[in-house]
Amino acid sequence: DFTDSTDWIDTSLPAFEPLDAALRCEVCKEFYNNPVITSCAHTFCSLCIRRCISADGKCPTCKNMCQADKLVMNIAVREVVAKWADSRKDALELARKDKEIPSEGGKKRKIDETDLEEEQEPVRQTRARSTRSGRSGSSQKTYETVVVPDSEEEDDEEYVPSGFAKCPICKSSMKMELVYDHVGVCTGESAGRTTRSRESTAFPKPMQTRPKETAPPPTRLSGLNYAMLTETALKKKLRDLGIPSSGSKPVLIRRHQEWLNIFNSNCDAADNVRKPKRELLRELDAWERTQGGQASTKNSHIMKKDFDGAGHATIHKSQFDDLIAQARAK
Repeated sequence: DFTDSTDWIDTSLPAFEPLDAALRCEVCKEFYNNPVITSCAHTFCSLCIRRCISADGKCPTCKNMCQADKLVMNIAVREVVAKWADSRKDALELARKDKEIPSEGGKKRKIDETDLEEEQEPVRQTRARSTRSGRSGSSQKTYETVVVPDSEEEDDEEYVPSGFAKCPICKSSMKMELVYDHVGVCTGESAGRTTRSRESTAFPKPMQTRPKETAPPPTRLSGLNYAMLTETALKKKLRDLGIPSSGSKPVLIRRHQEWLNIFNSNCDAADNVRKPKRELLRELDAWERTQGGQASTKNSHIMKKDFDGAGHATIHKSQFDDLIAQARAK
């Protein structure tokens, strides 16, 4: 079941559409997954932006150069997205139901208001008569005034007679010259009446503590200088990481880059959703079969950093013009 921000347009809460869109990644159009913020202050899914940086080294939004080691976890956005995703389904169902109800209910309200206007005057007269009768009846009754004395516990607890002082442990009042000796033997129990504990007025523990990251994230992997490594040395690096080491050097480079993206994006996840290595290896295998060494690389030059976009557009301008004309004709 795919979700989209436009789901809110035909509901009673269309204003939620831009909110829903703001919590989605501009690359994959899904809710942020392990969101990170770039040096140019744009937020993306960790895996999405890392793949973009591997492809051309630029921010997808502003096209400024950015680096993977400059990415920072956006914990606030991560928490907002998690809460929104949990409540979105129920909120959307309620908004759709509210959109379907008003047409029939509106007619009923109009009829009820008309009937109310016709009966309004008799109701006022009846209410006035009942009020007068209530007043006459109430005049025959007498009420006894009950005085409730204020609690003097607060005042007594704070009041200290002249020449006396309170023990800082048990809060008992005594002569000032006796306090020093009393503190040395005080057991903490008040000799007088029991007073309310000051600890009871403190904030409850849930208000004092906030959940924190229980463990630091695993160490992120750093990139390699592929030009300085031979194919044999690169294969050894991949074996040390526990990933497949078969294929030519270009395939090994792409596989290593994708593993860096998958592994490091997992480091940006919260502790409770961080994936084990075996699951990351399954993701690498899925990438291998669809985009990696086992996939066709015929048009991969388009995603290279040195790809000439302007020259490509000039060469294929006629084809682009034909496509634009066909789209406008529809």
